[in-house]
Amino acid sequence: MSINWSQHACSSQSDACHAVGIQNTNDTTATLFFLFERRRGELTVCINERISRDVLSDQTGFLCLTSIEISKHALISKMRRALSLFLLCVALSQATDYETSTTTIPTTGYFSPIYKADSPALFEYRYESSLESLASLPICDGEYGYGTTCSTFQVVLYSSVNQSLVTSELTNITVIQTDIVQITLGQNYTNVNRTYYTFSADVPYLYTLAIPGLIFFNPSMGFGGSSYVNPNVTLTTSGSAYPLFTTTYPRTFVIDVKSNGGFFSPASFVYQNVTYNSSPNICSLQRAVLLLDGAQTGSLFSVVNTRGCSNLYFGRTGALSATVISLQTPPTLSASTTGNYSATCQTYGNSSDNYALVKLVNNEVTSKGGFINGQRVSSQLASFDAAYNCGNNTSIALSIQVNGPYQPVSLNSTLPVDDSLPFGFYQVNLAAGTIADYQRSSPADVLGLPGCYPATSFNYLGRIRGSSLDVCNTVTGNSTFNVPAINSAFVVQPPEGYCIRSDGIPSNSSNYLYLYSSTFSTLFYEDENTTLFTLTCSSDIFYVQLGDLQPMTVKFTLVPINGQGVYGQNYNVNGFLVLQYPPLTASVGIFSVNVTGSTVSLQSLSANNLDKRNVVGVPSYSPNVMLMNTSTISSFIVAVSGQGQVSTNIGTPAGVNVGYDVNYSINPTTSSSTSSSTFGSGSSNGSAGTDSSVTASVSTTTSGVTGTSVEVKPVGDASVLKATLISAVMILLALF
Repeated sequence: MSINWSQHACSSQSDACHAVGIQNTNDTTATLFFLFERRRGELTVCINERISRDVLSDQTGFLCLTSIEISKHALISKMRRALSLFLLCVALSQATDYETSTTTIPTTGYFSPIYKADSPALFEYRYESSLESLASLPICDGEYGYGTTCSTFQVVLYSSVNQSLVTSELTNITVIQTDIVQITLGQNYTNVNRTYYTFSADVPYLYTLAIPGLIFFNPSMGFGGSSYVNPNVTLTTSGSAYPLFTTTYPRTFVIDVKSNGGFFSPASFVYQNVTYNSSPNICSLQRAVLLLDGAQTGSLFSVVNTRGCSNLYFGRTGALSATVISLQTPPTLSASTTGNYSATCQTYGNSSDNYALVKLVNNEVTSKGGFINGQRVSSQLASFDAAYNCGNNTSIALSIQVNGPYQPVSLNSTLPVDDSLPFGFYQVNLAAGTIADYQRSSPADVLGLPGCYPATSFNYLGRIRGSSLDVCNTVTGNSTFNVPAINSAFVVQPPEGYCIRSDGIPSNSSNYLYLYSSTFSTLFYEDENTTLFTLTCSSDIFYVQLGDLQPMTVKFTLVPINGQGVYGQNYNVNGFLVLQYPPLTASVGIFSVNVTGSTVSLQSLSANNLDKRNVVGVPSYSPNVMLMNTSTISSFIVAVSGQGQVSTNIGTPAGVNVGYDVNYSINPTTSSSTSSSTFGSGSSNGSAGTDSSVTASVSTTTSGVTGTSVEVKPVGDASVLKATLISAVMILLALF
């Protein structure tokens, strides 16, 4: 039995709930209770790390609690960050809202009922099944994935095998709904449902969001905050405007930092004779820059984001002064050529120190920024790129390098740069017939050149990585390329109504072969009796890299798309068949390809993924994939080889073989009114020949795509996992 968690507040199943409590042992250490998990017979403790949500279930064996002594100074910062996430986990463990069950997972996926909230809410879910090949996805307001809030929510389960999965044990999906309530600081709130309380403001606040038994080290500070609270638990809120905030520029703040914080000494500062228990962050309504008086002479550029805060006082105590200036403040020096300069320094606001603001004026978009006094300076979206504290001086000497001089560098795929060149100014001479290697950045990336690069020269400021270019060929039809022993790429652009097949890429157990597709438009196949070939049905760039480089001859052949497939119909395959299916109108669907006989389906080269390709190392193929209404049209292409039958079904929230574009058509198209159609041509052994016909016999059979009836019922608190009850008991937080 496995239990799988997914929640809106955590980015993945690896996100976690931290420690459950601490207690004092002496003045310098505290006892921190940890959650342990048993995994493969080993007891694992997650210390100072996130603990998987699986730990809250009995998936990995059993749970227990233990303790360990840890420095209080190290503990305090961890607990601050962990506390809110832990309380969220406890809240999620104490109630569930809905449960649905099924014994069958069709190849087209199982779609849970749609759950509706009276007002936008947060949803989480988990599924519990004895089936090992399941994957899940959430649908929020009709779209794949979690939104910030959902008015409707649905869960889809699907498998990686080409048959419906039936089990005597129920597969259970539990959906958890949390109310969202906007609050006003200074009021108390209680709700009969589990609730996510939140507030947002145009000015920062020092605030507390407290529930019974919770001890705060310091008030929180920010433009907003939130808290998960269990049913019938009162949330007490308080807050006051945070003083270090400005909407006008320049503005100087003078404060007295009493403490930077510690286990027994919370952070505090004094401003205008009032003490605040908080770190001294300076906040701004607009993006701005902080200048700190008394700082070491040199560049100082700390940006405060819009409705954000920044702390320049970190590690400092005593009387301090900082000035906030606008990003549009005019520079005191603008430099467009390399040389030595004397920059004017002046005060801003009520600053006690003088400052120089420097702008590097660049001539080319490929060469932005430069060096000042030997330090790299990036180009900023502001009137100036760097700020320098001059102390009491009215000028400062600066050595500036901008817009060169440029060192010539020739880049081509046959003679790549073996060693990386350091960050600097280069005149790049780019050879024709090259392209950036997908694993390495290239200077030409800044040009945004499509496809294979033409011969070009440009000035460049940056780093040049070794072997950053591959040999590149453009493929638009029947052609053959002799590729030297170099990493290579093919820009494949099939004409309308056609795919382009490649043969000749070496793949065997004596060498490593890596294939990478920049889109989902390239398919491939190989087995013990079939040499590797690829099929590209829409514009794509796919890269070929051998572990041991060797020359290769790659032949490309045009292959017609045989016609338009009809969901739910069977097609006889005798050779090679390519069908284009209509795209989705529903937000999401499970695209399921089923084959019989010796028929095999080509696999997709996964985008953003690097795979080892050899006969013994091909990963398992999943005939069921999740597609969306934003998926490329080539994602709905099915290419099969061999003898037998193929049928394709699509499962959507609306049902099986519905929710697609019924008006979509290609030329030529299949006819749903005839009993059989002949599409193009094909040949055996996966080749794209022209001798034998491929017959598509139309059938409306959709066996294996219907599921059993399901039961939907609310679930009360009594169904909470026992392991989570341990978490609730351990909210001791006896810190002092």
